Order: sequence, then C-alpha cells, then structure tokens
Amino acid sequence: MFRTEVKINFFDCDPAGIMFYGNIFKVAHQAYEELLQKGNLERDYFKDIEYALPLVHSEADFIKPIFPGKNLTVELRVTILKESSFELSYEVLDNGGDLCARVKTVHVLVLKRDWQKSALPEDLKNCLKRV
Repeated sequence: MFRTEVKINFFDCDPAGIMFYGNIFKVAHQAYEELLQKGNLERDYFKDIEYALPLVHSEADFIKPIFPGKNLTVELRVTILKESSFELSYEVLDNGGDLCARVKTVHVLVLKRDWQKSALPEDLKNCLKRV
C-alpha cells in the first residue's frame, strides 16, 4: 500500500460546501502521480515520448461528505496487475480514519506511435508490485 496526505481547499468544493464530486479524481490522481514520482522509475511516464498511460475506466463511491480545510489520507493499492494494464484502488480517509470515499482507476500502457497497447516495462511493473 502507498499512503499520502492531501488537503481539501475551498476551491475544491461546490456551493453546498462539500467537495465537488469530480474532484475526488483529482485527489486520486495526485496520489497516483506521487506514487510514480517516488517509484524509482527509469522514465517519466507523464512526459515520455514513447509511452502513454491513459485512463480507460474510473469510478467512485462517496461515503461521507468532504469539507474544505480538511486533511485527508489517501491509501492506494494495486488491485490488478496485467501484462499491459493495471487497476488502482484508493481509499480516502479523514483525520479520524473514517472512510470518506473509494476510487478505482484502470490504466493501460500504449505506444504513442499507434496507440496500441504494449507490455508494461519492468521498472513500472516492479514499482506497482511494491504497492
């Protein structure tokens, strides 16, 4: 499991005073980016000229409202690791450890030259296996 902290800002919220629903994906992606940045990877997959890691599926469940000014813990796990794709599951917890939201994302590695899927490089696979 990979764990990180995020703060919810006022601009993340809607007129009801809770996090705008789409911003939960921003929180998840922030944790995903941090995972890859700390993963000792040979390349930066967000800027790579050969590969891309597009999202092909995402879903979220909201358990408790998330308010501005709150610090949250995001726990990220690799729940499926295949030859060219992987699924990440996130649990978003408040300061008391209560579950606020669950997020799931599925990513596929593709070659940018033709956008066809490709096998995950060893450095990425090893990074994901450690989570």
